[in-house]
Amino acid sequence: MKGEKLSSRKKSGEKNGEKKGGRLGASFTVEASLLMGIILFVLVSLIYEGFYLHDSAAAQAAVCELAAAASNHWPEKDGEAALMRLRGDLEKNGWTAAEARSLSLSAGRDAVSASFTGSVRVPGAAPFLGEGDLSITKSRSRSILKPADLIRRGRGIKALLRIGE
Repeated sequence: MKGEKLSSRKKSGEKNGEKKGGRLGASFTVEASLLMGIILFVLVSLIYEGFYLHDSAAAQAAVCELAAAASNHWPEKDGEAALMRLRGDLEKNGWTAAEARSLSLSAGRDAVSASFTGSVRVPGAAPFLGEGDLSITKSRSRSILKPADLIRRGRGIKALLRIGE
């Protein structure tokens, strides 16, 4: 009796796990649904990793731009106000997913420094990342340029070269 069922099944052209007409069995459907949950989580995580990398690069660019501008314009009369406007513009624009961001600028006697802190929230990653946030911290320091001194030195070198001719 068992032998007859197996032989009739083979004659009808069915394969293991596949019903007649090309439909999959229930076990394949359950396995695929479990696998799709994992695949979707990985894809969403990769997308948020891209957001994190973009915002990290944007933070580095903003910090470098602010430090360079500050090193050139800090000694000027209206330089500080212009730098604060630039800081505000850089803090508001160009971010994909960074939250709680802060861009700061500080100046000493001979140097300026700019720093950025922010975080990118990754939904569903709390068990893996603790709070579910990837933090971004960037900083840059530059010495304050004094163009008048550089111009004097350049003119002095030019004068020395003319004397040697």
